[in-house]
Amino acid sequence: MISQLIRYLVIEALIDRKRLRALYDYLNDESLGIVADRYGLDKDTIRGMASRIRQLGAVYLRIAKYVIPFVIEKVSEVVTFKDGGKWAICGLCGKQILVKHLGVVYIHIDRYHSTYVEKLVGSVIEDLRKCCRQGYR
Repeated sequence: MISQLIRYLVIEALIDRKRLRALYDYLNDESLGIVADRYGLDKDTIRGMASRIRQLGAVYLRIAKYVIPFVIEKVSEVVTFKDGGKWAICGLCGKQILVKHLGVVYIHIDRYHSTYVEKLVGSVIEDLRKCCRQGYR
């Protein structure tokens, strides 16, 4: 299940790390309104991301607080948006995607670049293991 959480966070970071930073701030008890204003996001977007993690289990919201910084550090955005967010261009394959909602971009990354995503998930898990080992010495 933790790998599912990390996979979700990695794909979100590949699309837009700003959204992940906003989620991190929100999970660390900052006001939803303040976080939404700071990052220029809709409150429902941030709430929806938290809700998706909560579906894995309530404990995963707490785990996400610790995992998100590793994901932000390890993963660079590969999607660029143009025409006010109407089009997304995948930096991995060059495909232009008409953005009806961000779920379309998420599905593209998940479906067509799953090998790359799995490589990043493994890398984040390895970083977490190293951190845990250092913390217990």
